[in-house]
Amino acid sequence: MAAVMAVSANAGTSEFIVTEKATPAQRIDLAGLTVVLGGQKCVDKAGEDNGADVWKDLKNGSISVAGVDFTNYMVSGDNARGADFAAGTSARVYGGYIEYIPSIDGTLYTVFNIPSGKGIIFSEINAANEAGTNILLGASPAAVIYNAEGTAVALDESGVAQSDSKAMAYIKAEVKAGSTYYFSFSGSKTSFGGCVFEYTGTAGIEDVTVAEDENAPMYNLQGVQVDENYKGIVIKNGKKYLNK
Repeated sequence: MAAVMAVSANAGTSEFIVTEKATPAQRIDLAGLTVVLGGQKCVDKAGEDNGADVWKDLKNGSISVAGVDFTNYMVSGDNARGADFAAGTSARVYGGYIEYIPSIDGTLYTVFNIPSGKGIIFSEINAANEAGTNILLGASPAAVIYNAEGTAVALDESGVAQSDSKAMAYIKAEVKAGSTYYFSFSGSKTSFGGCVFEYTGTAGIEDVTVAEDENAPMYNLQGVQVDENYKGIVIKNGKKYLNK
């Protein structure tokens, strides 16, 4: 029996750039990542369904992230109510949210427009966290927000960006296969310009045991097939033996 290592290498970049308004539950399958543009309905100030489109506006912006240029972003309806993420393993929010499902580990960049006075939420659900965790980025070192100049944006403990004005920015987060991630704003319209996913390293590495054929033919060093009565060095199953 012989043991070998089988390696399936996976490395590259995939991207999604917003060019038009999304439809609810629109699904984009990228290399290594599935993106779902989610949302159920929009509500007014009293919390009543106002019948508006979940993703209702397309606006202009400009930022380059990981070598990709983004020039538009969508805006969801009012009152995203990000706190509803904690309700269970499925995102239950009014307004819009983004769902990410990676099939391989990598670095995820989410492009958006910094909100004014609202918390920015990047939420993870995995097997050890079945109830869901509503993570305000101000309390989460796993994801960092950067402005167009690549400078980290300060957040308070409520996840509110300490920025003088609205501007295009991005979240950089390390994500893992087997987890699902959600992006939203708390109690506000959610903006989304697209994403870049960089996946590197290897996947599918495992030890494979290969059985040697006991009845495989033998050859001498001249490449002539011989039988068991042959004396000297023989080649069998790709290996050299001394047959006595």
